[in-house]
Amino acid sequence: MTPLALPLRSLLFVPATHLERIVKAFNSGADAVVVDWEDAVAATHKHAARADTLRYLAEHPETKVWVRINAVTSEHYADDVSACLQCEGIIGVLLPKAEHEHQVSALAQNTHKPVLAMIETPLGLLNLAQIATAKGLYRLSYGALDLAQALGASPNTPGGDLLMHQVRFQLLLHSQVNGLAAPIDSVYPDFTDDAGLIQRAECWQQMGFAGMLCIHPRQIAPLHALLAPSPARLAWAKAVVQQADSSGQLAFKLDGEMVDAPVIARARQLLASQA
Repeated sequence: MTPLALPLRSLLFVPATHLERIVKAFNSGADAVVVDWEDAVAATHKHAARADTLRYLAEHPETKVWVRINAVTSEHYADDVSACLQCEGIIGVLLPKAEHEHQVSALAQNTHKPVLAMIETPLGLLNLAQIATAKGLYRLSYGALDLAQALGASPNTPGGDLLMHQVRFQLLLHSQVNGLAAPIDSVYPDFTDDAGLIQRAECWQQMGFAGMLCIHPRQIAPLHALLAPSPARLAWAKAVVQQADSSGQLAFKLDGEMVDAPVIARARQLLASQA
């Protein structure tokens, strides 16, 4: 199975200034590792961080990573795009502060890599319907802290959380309408707070998100444990699919509960995710 075909429950950031952490990041079990050329790198170190990443990937051809490049408005953007194009070890690109459809499609065309677009500004949120149609778009995500600051909201408060639920709904809606895989939730910044991480993850999982951006290896194990279906849930899915296949019916009763086509589809999807 190719890296892009794997489930994407977790994307773990590694600063480009600390590439020695890549091995630890993969050893954590993260589904994808994202080398960060944006927020984690000071302006004076951008060129060196980019060059160091390319050198590292050339020396470790078995390593495949995503890269968060600098925003389209950055003076470093063009060099980031060129680097992504020439490096086979980079399998995907995170575009921060995406605000227009053409930004996403141009990035995909100019790098020959799938793009995960980050909605982090009011304009990006306003233009989400168009962004979600971009050619080469792989998935959608968002930056909760950036959006909250830009909109004047208070993060991690009842009001701020309500606002982020609205953002999540929009991402889910436009992902579904445009045939995209389920979106990825924003980072949980306190990597020492396992209980808070689980509470957040339960929320977005129940809403229909697929995974989340992570900032520390210790977040991976509890996140994956939460997302793993229980034995009872897997047994239910197997029973649903077996009954559907054996009967040829799209509506039937199983253990006293009504099962119809959407339920059967959900059961098949659950089993496929464990294959």
